[in-house]
Amino acid sequence: MQLLSIVISIVCLSSTGLLAIPLHDHDGYIVQSIYNSTRNLITESNHCPDCESRHVCYDDIGCFSMDGPMGHVLLLPQSPKHIRTQFLAFKANDLKESHSIDAYDHDTFNVIDTDKKIAFIIHGFAESHTDPILMNAKDSLLKYRSDEIGTVIMVDWKHGATAPAYTQAATNTQVVGRQIAFLCNQIHKSRNVNVHNFYLVGFSLGGQVSGFAGKWSRTEYHWKFGRITGLDAAAPSFEGWEGAFLTREDADFVDGIHTTTGGDILAGQLGFTSPYAHIDFYPNGGLVRQPHCPVGTGIACSHKTSVLYFEASISAEKTCHFSGHLCDNYQHYLDGKCKGSDSQMGFQSFKFTRAHGNHYLLTSADYPFCDKN
Repeated sequence: MQLLSIVISIVCLSSTGLLAIPLHDHDGYIVQSIYNSTRNLITESNHCPDCESRHVCYDDIGCFSMDGPMGHVLLLPQSPKHIRTQFLAFKANDLKESHSIDAYDHDTFNVIDTDKKIAFIIHGFAESHTDPILMNAKDSLLKYRSDEIGTVIMVDWKHGATAPAYTQAATNTQVVGRQIAFLCNQIHKSRNVNVHNFYLVGFSLGGQVSGFAGKWSRTEYHWKFGRITGLDAAAPSFEGWEGAFLTREDADFVDGIHTTTGGDILAGQLGFTSPYAHIDFYPNGGLVRQPHCPVGTGIACSHKTSVLYFEASISAEKTCHFSGHLCDNYQHYLDGKCKGSDSQMGFQSFKFTRAHGNHYLLTSADYPFCDKN
């Protein structure tokens, strides 16, 4: 498997002492946790007796087994009771007040504006819905796109995404994804909401949560989400494992922003390298370090820039257009071989549904991050 070879190479590099992360740094601690967890996939791969026969089932979201798409992490997902996923709805008339949404209490759906799109924002590893950059993205959707987005629901699954247990969090994405699909199906049936109006925005592990939501809605309920945006969707424990990651099949339209490609975890390369969406954007080649993240910033800074770019595409839409260029590779783009502006990275990418492929662009270091050249 591709991921296995990547992790093996990282283990070899680490043993030389060439890659060291200061554990007092929060980003460093998170990255080290991911590295340690994925390394254990190698060291423990022959120490999982009866894995294939192990499975667990939960009401309304089905069964999970060791021979399923995440069986390679050698862990079953934790229960909904343990993960305690929360769905917190926000409206444009009060950006600070949240309303708890319960799939089993349809009266809680009353706060949802069912005439407009309903966006879900899903956090990543060792985070919660209160992460400032995600809350800022929520606010911008409601302030600047209230003509389209009536409600933003922040998905908080922090109890299932705690450090240092990255691989446990990775397999928990299956549960949270199905919970989102179940909730949306309840809203769809109870309030006659057009399923095309459901829009998922997932950062890092949240991108893979979105993928599992899309897979469950397709197989269990026979409908697709209108759109999924993957913001540097997590690669460790997902890339290279068939059926385990977000793909273009999981929604009517899927767009991805790649900001930390490469597969070297300890270098902060945490995001998907391979294209998986209808349109895949690689700002600055998708390489660490992004211009916003000079030497000295946290090792996960470039990973988080995917959220910053998405937010800026909303709040600075009138002055900043992240024009993408369809191209065979980043070097060809830099060499000027791909002149046409074929797409727009971020919220507006849905307007370019025929521009399938890999798109490249440059950004600047500071908000709103548009490259002026």
